[in-house]
Amino acid sequence: MRRGDGPEALSGRTPPAAAAVRARREDGPRGRSSGARVPRFPEVHVDVAPSEEDTVVALLHLGGARGVEVRDASTLVRAHRTDRVTLVAAFEDECAARNAAARLRALGWRGARFGWLLGDAWRDGWREHFRPTRIGARLVVHPPWAPWTAADDDVPVCIDPAQAFGTGTHESTRLVLRELDRRIGGGERVLDVGCGSGILAIAALRLGARGATAIDVDPEALAACRENARRNRVASRLRVCATPLDRLRGRYDTIVANIEARVLLELAAALTERLAPGGALVLSGLLRGQQHEIRASFGALRHVATPVDGDWVALVLAR
Repeated sequence: MRRGDGPEALSGRTPPAAAAVRARREDGPRGRSSGARVPRFPEVHVDVAPSEEDTVVALLHLGGARGVEVRDASTLVRAHRTDRVTLVAAFEDECAARNAAARLRALGWRGARFGWLLGDAWRDGWREHFRPTRIGARLVVHPPWAPWTAADDDVPVCIDPAQAFGTGTHESTRLVLRELDRRIGGGERVLDVGCGSGILAIAALRLGARGATAIDVDPEALAACRENARRNRVASRLRVCATPLDRLRGRYDTIVANIEARVLLELAAALTERLAPGGALVLSGLLRGQQHEIRASFGALRHVATPVDGDWVALVLAR
């Protein structure tokens, strides 16, 4: 699900030092073409003016991109021209990527081009940029390979995302973690929709939630979530499953969903139904401006806050 945010697809600007690897890693695994000895991943490159970036990123997502890396003069892998931004979009299959490139050319971006990323060493290159990160007043997210010592009041969350989304470095993830840090007081039932690595559900449990359910459609995400739950000693309180949202039973005090806007629109009724009276729903994965349509689709709920981090926003709603 979140990979189809694809924030499960993510777009947007990444921190300069990690742009070459983190943008791709945060967007999730890329689709493999069949029959190749060396793994190949379909992608589209296009050079645009900075003012065109948001429009073209949106068009790429509409064409099926799972994630878009932004390259400019500040990133590790730079744009082809100093006055342009290079967008590199990851796709699941070759046909969708070729069609997206053709559509951009037809709309005036004549340099849009299809290509292949060869090999998969990029899958692990992002690790050198994943370091302990303080998020909110209590949470510290850290990988198992980075030495780190917690202070007395810290709530550590140890995450190895493997091939799943969720390290806590992306703005959309940080927005939800900060809300959990503010809102989890102890005893809550939590639902994480599109769980990826499990970082959100696990953070809620580490903060004192009574129990959590984490759902995703990606088997790699479910495996990573289970392993991270064991690593953080919360596995006994976390249910990890591929059960569709509309087949879940019961209601939850806190629901988090870091998924792209179009999926949130599709899930609006089911998410509302699962929220307990007095509960909070935190929606993320939204670029600035997208929150208005999302807010309207959750009309039965009360608006609480719209936190912002860079180009990304979240919505906090309550019943």
